[in-house]
Amino acid sequence: MTAPAPPARQHPLIARLVQLKERDDRAALAALRRGLGKPPGTVPEMFPYVEPFIPVADYAGHVDAAYLVASLFGLHPTHGEPSPEARSRQQRGFGASLARIRLREGTTDDDEGVARRFGALLNCDREGLPTHLRHLMTLLRSRAPEAPIDYGQLYNDIVRWDDADRHVQRNWAAGFWRRASAPTDTAEPNDDTTTTTPDPED
Repeated sequence: MTAPAPPARQHPLIARLVQLKERDDRAALAALRRGLGKPPGTVPEMFPYVEPFIPVADYAGHVDAAYLVASLFGLHPTHGEPSPEARSRQQRGFGASLARIRLREGTTDDDEGVARRFGALLNCDREGLPTHLRHLMTLLRSRAPEAPIDYGQLYNDIVRWDDADRHVQRNWAAGFWRRASAPTDTAEPNDDTTTTTPDPED
């Protein structure tokens, strides 16, 4: 019998954010929310919760994602990861979380406003990403406050937003538009290898 795969290691920033939520540290979450709409690294209150967890070896490649994810977590501090049998990238991505509000309430019709905002998100460049994500996260929190976000996957996806093959955008689109009756994708390997535990002494 094949031994089960070990659980994926949680990114240290995400682990820290979840800890703040579990401790009901309202002051820390408020500090994180102050970063919404602000350039990364311009809100000093966020520094203690973000800076220690940005990989030193690739600081420039991760700083935007770290501050953006931290501020979004302050807005909607509900982290969750799919079960082991539902761990394809599409099912872990932000599009799958947003699919909870894809339909107009009480109907089987697509909510055109949500779909339009989501389309704008997929087409935006890196500079527009914080604004579009903030608007959709606010909408998700309002209409489905229990909806979990896989913040580790979101972090990785933001880091890779500009990849030439646009695989992040395609995965988000697949997760958003998949019908409930669609077959489950074959699980893909966990994609958390882009983030490594930084050495605070470097």
